[in-house]
Amino acid sequence: MPGYAGERSSSLTQSGEGLVPCGRPGMMADVNEVDRLLAWHGWSHEADASGAAEPTAVDRLLEGLTTEQLRARPAPGLNSIVWILWHAARIEDTVINTIVAGTPQVLESAGWAERLGAAGVAIGTGMDDAEVEALSSRLEPESLRAYRLAVGSRTREIVRAVPVERWDELVDSERVRRAAAGASPGAGAWLGDDWLGRPISFFFAMPATAHSYVHLGEAWCLRALLGAGGGR
Repeated sequence: MPGYAGERSSSLTQSGEGLVPCGRPGMMADVNEVDRLLAWHGWSHEADASGAAEPTAVDRLLEGLTTEQLRARPAPGLNSIVWILWHAARIEDTVINTIVAGTPQVLESAGWAERLGAAGVAIGTGMDDAEVEALSSRLEPESLRAYRLAVGSRTREIVRAVPVERWDELVDSERVRRAAAGASPGAGAWLGDDWLGRPISFFFAMPATAHSYVHLGEAWCLRALLGAGGGR
C-alpha cells in the first residue's frame, strides 16, 4: 500500500504481512483482516475518525496550515490540499455507500453539500483546471473536516458489518454505474469500467483507503511547494 511523501521512514515497518504503520494496531502479528484494514483506513483520516491517540498522516499534513494555504494551488495544473481531501472523501463516500452498502451517500444527508460549498454529487475525477480552482475557493475547511469524519465513521461501520466471507463477492454493476456518474463527463466511462467486476474487498482496500494514500503524497508535495515545510 502506498505511503505519503514527507513522512519519516521510521513510521513504517516491514512485517510478515507487508508495510504497516509503526505503533498502530496493524503491527500485531495476529491481527485479523478487518482490524488490519481499519488500521490502514484510520491512518488515512484525521485521528478522530478512528479514535487514534496520536496524530495520523492527515493530522500531520494539516498541522499549521491556514485556510488560504489549504485552498492554494501553487501552479496551474496542480490541485489544492483542500480539493484533495474533498476528492478522497467523495470517492470513499461514493464507493462505500452507493456500491458496497447500496445506501444513500453521507453527502446526501444533513445538508452536507451546502455546508461544504460543493453542490451536487461530483467526486472530482476528470475535473478540469477551472473546476478545481472554483471548488477550491468555495470549500469550507471546517465543514470538510466534519464531513470527512462522518464519511470515515460510516466506512468503519460498514467494514465491520460485512462478514469477511462476503468480501470476495462481486459488486452489483448497476450500483457501479450510479457511482461513476459522479465523475466529470468522459471520466465516468473509464472509471465505471475499472470498477466493474470488482469484489467488495477491492472497494474497501483501494478506493476507500489506498486511494487516499496516493493523494496524500500529492498533498505533502503541495505543502512543501507552499513553503510550509515537510511536517513532523
